[in-house]
Amino acid sequence: MKKFGLIGHPLGHSLSPQIHRLIMDRAGIAGEYALYDIPPEDLDVRLPALMPELDGFNCTIPHKASVMRFLNSVSKPAARCCAVNTVSGGRGWNTDTVGFRSYGIDLKDRKVLVFGSGGTACMMAAECLSAGAAELIVEARNEKRASEAVRELLDRQPGARTAVRVVPCGFDEPCDVVLNGSPVGMWPNGGVIPDAVRSVACSTQAVFDPVYNPQPTRLLLSAFRTGVAHVYGGLRMLVRQAVEAQRIWNPEAVFDADALCSEVCREMRRELSRLYPRKILLTGFMGAGKTT
Repeated sequence: MKKFGLIGHPLGHSLSPQIHRLIMDRAGIAGEYALYDIPPEDLDVRLPALMPELDGFNCTIPHKASVMRFLNSVSKPAARCCAVNTVSGGRGWNTDTVGFRSYGIDLKDRKVLVFGSGGTACMMAAECLSAGAAELIVEARNEKRASEAVRELLDRQPGARTAVRVVPCGFDEPCDVVLNGSPVGMWPNGGVIPDAVRSVACSTQAVFDPVYNPQPTRLLLSAFRTGVAHVYGGLRMLVRQAVEAQRIWNPEAVFDADALCSEVCREMRRELSRLYPRKILLTGFMGAGKTT
């Protein structure tokens, strides 16, 4: 029985155990998957002790960058985006890139806004550079951290021709593509909306929010109401990167990654509805039509 898990903080909202258990069941992999809630200040002590016990593990907020100092090597995509979310045998990968690409969002020659400066935001910014976006705008609450992240991304892709700028919160120019790279709007704070919404206009072609709980997020609802044609939530990325992680941990397993991803997504949508049922409030005078 192989042992896998997820490190991060906080992890109370995570669906990763359900997702990986379902993947392993369908793919015939004998394994277990657990959560390891590790605050940033405890990482230096707890992670070295945990790594020998696990056959592989995932990393989420806030450890996608800090975990790299514990590894022997990283894959090229992980090095390019300065973030790791999957570890096996002391080597780090970034399977979020596979999950993000699965949406087929057209970034080439586009004006793209990425909101945030953490691991997910850096991954998407790196993908924009690789895809040949015309302009990349990084909006973040921590402007200094965002500027440092952008410099490192550009150092790792010296041939990138994309114009890049870092802006403070409050940026409101219309953009072709808006990508939320922050946890803003995630359960239990689903009523909060990222500042990135200011750049969503009727001319915007696509909006992506990696937050999968709630479904849809306030950002996506706002984009939908604005008339954006392509609005994407984060559940597919979460599931697709998990399938890719299992492929890395179990190279001997044989399965159709796309078909498995679709099946697990369907199951997880039902699970989200069960765990977090939608509440609808109807208000009005008698005879206003509430019953209808």
